[in-house]
Order: sequence, then C-alpha cells, then structure tokens
Amino acid sequence: MISLGILDKNWARGLNEKEAEVKFNQILNSQNSATPTPKYVENEKQKKLFQEEINQVKRLHGNEFDLQIKELYHATKAPRNLICSRGLDQRLSTVGLFGRGIYFADDVRKCEQYLYNVKGSAIYKCSVILGDIKEYPDGKADPQLKQEPEKENGDYYDSVKGNMDGFNEYVIYDNRRCLINYRIVLEGTEDEDSDKEDEIAKAEKKEEFMETWKRHMNHLVDSCKHDDEEDAKVEQEIRNIEKIRLEIRMRREMKTGKPLTKLSYNLLREERKKWKSCISKAENKSVLKMKTDREHEIAEEEKKKEVMETWKRHMNYLVDSCKHDDEEDAEVEQEICKIQKIRLEVRMRREMKTGKPLTKLSYDLLREERKEWKSCISKAENKSIIPERR
Repeated sequence: MISLGILDKNWARGLNEKEAEVKFNQILNSQNSATPTPKYVENEKQKKLFQEEINQVKRLHGNEFDLQIKELYHATKAPRNLICSRGLDQRLSTVGLFGRGIYFADDVRKCEQYLYNVKGSAIYKCSVILGDIKEYPDGKADPQLKQEPEKENGDYYDSVKGNMDGFNEYVIYDNRRCLINYRIVLEGTEDEDSDKEDEIAKAEKKEEFMETWKRHMNHLVDSCKHDDEEDAKVEQEIRNIEKIRLEIRMRREMKTGKPLTKLSYNLLREERKKWKSCISKAENKSVLKMKTDREHEIAEEEKKKEVMETWKRHMNYLVDSCKHDDEEDAEVEQEICKIQKIRLEVRMRREMKTGKPLTKLSYDLLREERKEWKSCISKAENKSIIPERR
C-alpha cells in the first residue's frame, strides 16, 4: 500500500462521476511522482493472501471464470496502523444496508458520505475480487446479511451490488478479496506519522510473534509422535511442559516488548533431553513400591480417596510455595508450580491406570525436586533466549 497526498475538503464539489475519478487519479499520479519513496509500501502479507484468494476462486469456479477484479474506493476512519498491518476488516465495520461487510463504491464521490472530521479519515483505492455478483434492484437492501447470499442451488455468490442513493455500492464479506493500493486523506484529518509508526511496528511485532508461536507448536506436535507406549507418555509429558515454557515466554514478550526467540530444532531437541533426564530423576526419587498383598484389599477400596487427598495436599503446598517477593523469581516459581501440577497429574493418571499408589511426597522431596526444575529452567533459558533486538 502507498500512502499519498492530501485532498482539499471540497475537492469533488461540482464534479460528476467521470470528472471526480479523473481528478482523483490525477492527484494520485502527481503525488506518486513527487514522492518517489513513499512512507508506506506494499504489504507483502496482504498481497500474498489476495493472490491465494484469486487461486481459490479459480479452483471453485474454473480457470475460465471471470473474477471481475475492479478498482474501487473505500472510506474509513479506522486507525491507519490496523489498515496497514491487517488490511480492511469487516468485523470492525458497522452493520450497513447489506449487513456487516466491507463496502466499496465505483464513484469516489460516494466516499465523502463516510468520511469523518477526525484524525486519520482516509479514502483507500483497492483492487477487489467481485466474482459472481448478486445484484439487488435499485432501492432494495438486505441488512440481515452476515455473509455472501446463498443461491437456489446451495452455492454462494461472491459479492453483493446495490444502489440506494444514486451510487453503486459493492460489498464483500472476506477481507482477503481486497488489496489496498493507495491511501489519501482529506485536508485537516492528517494523522501524526510518528505515533502511527510506533503502533504499526507493535502490530507487526505481535503478528511476527504469533507466527513464531505457531511454528513452535507445530514442531511440538510433530516431535511427540512415538511408537513405544511408555516413551510416548514421557514425550507427551515433555510436550505439556514445553507448552507452559512457551506460554511463559509469550507473556514475557508481550509484557516487556522483547521478541520471542526463534528456537532452532537442535536447541529444542537438546532442551527436551534435559527435561527427560530431570523427569527420570524425579520419578526415581518420588515413586514408592506397590503395597503388599496384605494391604492390597484395603488399598483397592480406599485408593481413589487416598489419591484425591494426596492430590489436594500437593496442590496446597504448590500454592503456598509459589509466594515470593522478588518479581523475577516469582515468575520462575509460578512456572515451576505449573510444571509440578503437570507432573502430579501424570502421576495420578498412572496410579489410576496401573493400580500403583500415588506417592505421598514429603516437603523435603518436593523442595529438592523444585531445585532440579529451577536448575533445568535456568539452563534452558540461557540457551534459548536471544538478546533483545536493537
């Protein structure tokens, strides 16, 4: 998207549709030549989504289908940072004559009806995939629409066209079907570039973080596949722990503004080995032998009650032990608390499945185990966290 120029408030007064469009394009061309290096350039992500949508429509209707990609106009007071990072969004629009969609006009003068005397009001010139259009008679509307209208054969139209006040209106219900090419504002509604640039940077950083997060999750799912049943349980447990670790990193990134580390698969595998070793040590120290035959009958009758009582004691201890005055250490304590909850939950499931009693861990053993977790977390942090970007 290219951010260009400022329009005089009365730029379209006295002009017909043809004259208004010619003048608008002249302004764009003159501003483009006067500004060879615009502040905002194409949004590659939106461009990619637009091309993917073109391919999707062709798959649905065939390669010979007329996509009817038109250059149309859209006016909005939505913040520029949102438009730049995410494109137009029907979820942010108000319900219009054709429901909650993204509205366009082929006459640029129509946009004046939607401009507001607030900072950032702008006209956007967009490429729009109209495809198979449902045309309503002049003066007719359907404000109940939430998506493209359905045809009699069960298929759906791609867009809607109506005319309520002498101007054609086009409506789509998927923002991937439009690509912003130009942005132009009315005189007196220009926004402050410096503030908006910061907001845009934050929005882009959050999107980058979410993509990184998805890659981590995909890797964890793939790495959890294992043929051996017992090892598969351990892998699943490690996967749950890693999810908590990544969730903690996500919250820290959102709080401090530091970028989430793009961990390599080698680092993740190395970290998983440390978790597995720590789990093995904890298992050897915590699990007691099965009860004797003499106690077996009583144990069977009271097993569930004993499990729940032991579980409650563990939980009470974990809650109490998580209180800490230092903020950074408190985060680590909170993290350890969550990890131990997973460990105890796994032990409970194993006990219920195998008949082995859940160990009544002493506080000394729990504290010792917490030290091991903390040491493992510290090593993982040192290897996994990259310094803050400049």
